[in-house]
Amino acid sequence: MIKYIEGGVCAAKGFRASGIHCGIRKNRTKRDIALIFSETRAHAAAVYTTNLVKGAPLTVTKQHIADGIAQAVICNSGNANTCNADGIVVAQKMAEITAAELGIDKEDVVVASTGVIGQPLDITPIKNGLPALKEALGDNNSEYAAEGIMTTDTVKKEIAVEFEIDGKLCRIGGIAKGQIVREIDALGGYTGIVTDASTLQFRMLNRSKGPAMWSPRAQCDRMKFSQYWREVLENTPNLNMWQDIATELIVEDGKAIGVKTQMNATFLAKCIIITAGTFLNGLMHVGKVMIEGGRTAEPAAKGLTESICKHGIRTMKLTPVPERCGEIVLPFVIAQRPVPVFDRIISELAV
Repeated sequence: MIKYIEGGVCAAKGFRASGIHCGIRKNRTKRDIALIFSETRAHAAAVYTTNLVKGAPLTVTKQHIADGIAQAVICNSGNANTCNADGIVVAQKMAEITAAELGIDKEDVVVASTGVIGQPLDITPIKNGLPALKEALGDNNSEYAAEGIMTTDTVKKEIAVEFEIDGKLCRIGGIAKGQIVREIDALGGYTGIVTDASTLQFRMLNRSKGPAMWSPRAQCDRMKFSQYWREVLENTPNLNMWQDIATELIVEDGKAIGVKTQMNATFLAKCIIITAGTFLNGLMHVGKVMIEGGRTAEPAAKGLTESICKHGIRTMKLTPVPERCGEIVLPFVIAQRPVPVFDRIISELAV
């Protein structure tokens, strides 16, 4: 019989954890680095993303636990150390300084980072914070480590269970990050509901692992997805829509108060939210030819980037869209067509 207990990642004997603010995040009230330490070298395993774009810490961790052994996990929040030229070097350095502080082999350190993509990760705050992070290690500090890996999460996530196998008491515990769709749904958002309404195929990934590793994935009908979203938005009370291209940010006394559009319309508001996607000064690459534009038959958004930069906001290129290949050059004969599994996300998303 499984019994839920307190303790989180520290529930199992011999594990200690800590979490502090070291300076990666500007908000000093937010913990931004976590450490989990095992008193002895422990068996380790991991499941990795199949995405072609991977964070540098994943590459280093994959190398370090190739032997199936680890003794510490170091994870920062606020910066994902992904799509950076020096990402691998920084991740390796994180392992080295953590190992030196703990007196263990650097190959026994698992490295992780979560947060903003495309920004260089400064190793200095981590290095300066490690002595305090080590000093804070405790067998009742799982919640601090859970807070240290939070980014957009609003609630820390930890769990621990206790059970018997052949008369021996066993404990398993852990910490985790949330799934944003479920969080949006809990706040009254429509992402999960619209997904359910247009789903072609639903699968729960990683079912061969424990429930903590399960991840829902839905494939939607593009036309129905757009249609349902439009219906939802057009019927949302107190929501007005204007289709245009924003070209200028209106700023007074250092505060954004509105935007101007390509059609010379002006909108003033107490709060301005820019959801730019990939259209700001969008550039498409067709072979060696570069063409300004967004998706097919849609233009790039010009002007807004320059307006934003005038007010001291830095912009940069993030994850590029993967290249497309013509089907005539791909050997589909060696591919296997997946068997469709038609399902729906459980009703909790539609409540």
